[in-house]
Amino acid sequence: MEAICPLHEFDSTREAFIEPSKRNNVYLEEEIAESCVFTFSNDLINQLSQHENVRKVGYIKTPNATTDIYILKNEGKLITFLQIPVGAAAAVIRLELLIALGAKKIIVFGSAGVLNHEISAGNILIPVSAIRDEGTSYHYLAPSREVEMDEEIVKTISEVLDKRKIKFQRCKTWTTDAVFRETAKKVFKRKSEGCVTVDMECSALLSVAKFRGVKFGQILYAQDSLGGIEWDSREEWRNEHSVSAVEKIFFLSAEIAANI
Repeated sequence: MEAICPLHEFDSTREAFIEPSKRNNVYLEEEIAESCVFTFSNDLINQLSQHENVRKVGYIKTPNATTDIYILKNEGKLITFLQIPVGAAAAVIRLELLIALGAKKIIVFGSAGVLNHEISAGNILIPVSAIRDEGTSYHYLAPSREVEMDEEIVKTISEVLDKRKIKFQRCKTWTTDAVFRETAKKVFKRKSEGCVTVDMECSALLSVAKFRGVKFGQILYAQDSLGGIEWDSREEWRNEHSVSAVEKIFFLSAEIAANI
């Protein structure tokens, strides 16, 4: 019997017509470091690019953007970092290219909506599993409702945060492609399954990492809330605190990426 949904027609064949190893539209002046941090924040990239211990080593060129690749020397260790776009499919393209270039230990960090209004903006959450409500992951792993993080990587993230005396919460996240289809019914369903956050990339990025055999972890920081009667954008926190918070989380991510 044929699968009703094409996403359930998983093909485990390793080789595809277009392989990221061909390095199409990737330009490097030197090889990247194997420890890598991805951020969604363009403002953060602009800030970090001015640091004296940061150097640009290449770029990725696409029809609508050029993404610079940087190396940072942090506590004596080299860390590759760059911006990735929002959304599972686009983010996976960046991840695939960086893995092909030599990234082996990867930490992604970014904001997430919370499904519990009592979780304040800026709180740190560590996904231990993700519901696969997006399409990209089904091209990398056989169909399943959830995908789980490597417990050893979650442990390393937790140990670094504990050492820095930073409070955090482990969570299940709901990864969805459709930010404008986060309905009350779906939020209720995901909460009943144990989800604490909603994001747009985690389950896809994690699935790619498993398929490619690299180490991957993610840090989320709470931003907007879907846990009340109405959506709360928490714009005030975003405007007043997010810039400094994001930079702090970046350096935590760099430390974690060097140690996973």
